[in-house]
Amino acid sequence: MPGSKFTLPNLHDLSKEQDEALMLPDQGQYLIVGGPGTGKSILALLRAKRYIESKRRYIFLVYNHVLHQAIRHLFQGQLSSRTWMGWFFQFFIHKTGYQVPQKQSPQGQKVIDWEAALKIVQERGPDPDLAHTYVIMDEGQDMPPGLYQVLINMGFENFFVLADQNQQLDIEVNSSRQDIEHALALSPDKVIELTENFRNSRAIARLAQTFYVPDPASPPIQLPEDDGRKEAVCVYEYAGDDQAFTSLIRRILRTADRDPSKLLAIFTPNNRVRERYLQALNQQVDCLQFEHDPPVIQTYYACQENIHLDFGRGGIMVLNVQSCKGLEFDTVFLADIDQFLGDTQNDLFMDNKRRQFYVMCSRACDRLILFQDTSKPCPMQG
Repeated sequence: MPGSKFTLPNLHDLSKEQDEALMLPDQGQYLIVGGPGTGKSILALLRAKRYIESKRRYIFLVYNHVLHQAIRHLFQGQLSSRTWMGWFFQFFIHKTGYQVPQKQSPQGQKVIDWEAALKIVQERGPDPDLAHTYVIMDEGQDMPPGLYQVLINMGFENFFVLADQNQQLDIEVNSSRQDIEHALALSPDKVIELTENFRNSRAIARLAQTFYVPDPASPPIQLPEDDGRKEAVCVYEYAGDDQAFTSLIRRILRTADRDPSKLLAIFTPNNRVRERYLQALNQQVDCLQFEHDPPVIQTYYACQENIHLDFGRGGIMVLNVQSCKGLEFDTVFLADIDQFLGDTQNDLFMDNKRRQFYVMCSRACDRLILFQDTSKPCPMQG
């Protein structure tokens, strides 16, 4: 199976604003703000590479397991990286001798009790040795404010945070730009805004911007130049019966077969839809004849153990919307957009849905196809 094209750029390929961000001093606290495709994860990895070359101790924290797999492929080397939650639970008990305190949320879920965690840390005082560890936080808007406060009080002093407030998928537990700036006591010269989109075609970027939620803390990025790519965005309507769905699945598989080096993604609104698409793909891949080897089909779902996603080959990944943060693919299919249901009269709900579509659309480099079951209403129409 041919390899995927996604690799780290050379330093001379960076834009002026990216170069400015990368050349910030090692010591200190910095926040890099930028929309989708501005190169935040690239800068995070290049920063880590610099720490490795200078033999500095660092930790690279990411939002979720899927992004963790993607950045490790992109880096193609030994990277000291972890998901922030897995690392924090282990590090907290190592440093304090206590389990991370938890409490029950209003929804009945166990969540970290950040006030109790902060109290434990403050009673012990900062560890001077941690001032020599450099912290990189990719998708920093998806890490809670309490995490920043606890790390500062533990004794960490050097932070390189990359974030976009408009890509939050759960605003109740995420950090705003103001939260991060306050926690790290950032002055304006310690914040750099990235404005250029290097990922999407112009048509895809334009569609993604229709879902942008106006926010002074996360200004919209520039549209890329028109590169002449046609049919970069389309809506594929299908009837809800089995025959129409099978035809849609075969269309996806044939798209993957046209160029085996391309990495395709199907983003689903929930686990039920993810399982439906995954099952249908696995069934049809055994029924069709291909010009090349059958496409490799991969998936991930929350709480899955022994995750291994290969971003170094072409094929198809089937992911729920919550897992697509920070990723990019040659072609993205948005599955069953009619399934993004909820209270369309609720402004907060609609803003959250717009952010979801903003994130999903902006994962696509070359082509974006939206699937809609015509027998059902779509809450995002218009």
